[in-house]
Amino acid sequence: MLYPFGDSVVFRGNTETLRNISIRTDKETLAMLNKTGTFACGRFTALRTVKLLSYMDIIEGTNELAQETIKIYESIHGTVEHLQVMFSEASKRLLSRVQQGLTFDSLRQLDICEAHLSLRDIVRALKVLPALQRLRSRQAPVPTFIVLAQSAERVANFCQKHMRISASFQQWDIYYGAASPATSYSSVYAAFLSVICPHFTCLCVQYKCREKHYTNIARLQKTTFSAFAEDLQKLLVSYKPT
Repeated sequence: MLYPFGDSVVFRGNTETLRNISIRTDKETLAMLNKTGTFACGRFTALRTVKLLSYMDIIEGTNELAQETIKIYESIHGTVEHLQVMFSEASKRLLSRVQQGLTFDSLRQLDICEAHLSLRDIVRALKVLPALQRLRSRQAPVPTFIVLAQSAERVANFCQKHMRISASFQQWDIYYGAASPATSYSSVYAAFLSVICPHFTCLCVQYKCREKHYTNIARLQKTTFSAFAEDLQKLLVSYKPT
């Protein structure tokens, strides 16, 4: 059900107690909330989870919808631990704003399942999201990283450059939707992440892909990632077919 009110009545009197927000919304509702200053910076001190879901499954959204969405996130960024964005354009803009300096020091989980992220995108996000533990997104197949993974020397150089980029990151959930999974890319991305993020242990994929991932990771462990075999072993435990 779309947000049913014409004003911000449900957000009155709970600025110190409201912890979770999950609403289906549209451009008009978001514009109203922004115009009335509902989420003025620092107003909701207990807020931890914000999920702005799409109305009628309008995933792509519009530039105006994305703009209003980002305005809200710019207001509540201080204390939020879990964000979910269902609009692809808003997801892109959110990542761009974060890379430009918008801080989410408390953010532990980010769900942007309509955003296509490459390994480079994830590395950039981890640099500015120090508390991030779990990410949910689509993967962006970038051939550059497949080529990179074919050389032990290049693998070592990349890993040394980004070593321990995040002491918090643990899991990446890949959202496929109706698309066919490109497991070779996922495996390579996971291999790199397991090395540069000491606590990264899980790439969550479709069940039917787990055995393929296990095979891919095991192959990388014995070839170009052999210098980091112990790090990749964490992934083999989570993928091991039963």
